[in-house]
Amino acid sequence: MEEKENQKLWFKRKWYGWGWYPSSIEGWITTLLYIGFIFYLSTRLEEGMSTMHLIGVYFLPLLVITVVFITIAYAKGESPKWQWGRPKEEGGVKKEEHEEQKIEEGN
Repeated sequence: MEEKENQKLWFKRKWYGWGWYPSSIEGWITTLLYIGFIFYLSTRLEEGMSTMHLIGVYFLPLLVITVVFITIAYAKGESPKWQWGRPKEEGGVKKEEHEEQKIEEGN
């Protein structure tokens, strides 16, 4: 856990729901590569493809690249957890409000 805190995060935890968003150039590159691969897969689709061919050409590679993308986001991002709104400190004071209080107090 300490290693994750000391390394540069590619993805940060979303404020609403569960998941991540890119927070560094590496995270954005990873996300764009993922989206680009999905577009590439869509160009390989043909009208009248059999179900087995469709699974092999589109859905199986999509499943694999999605698992790889989620694994990278998990390894290079903040620990995932469900939350709704900005993270709160203990005692129910939002971090932003706490920082404002510190500035006002001169600490």
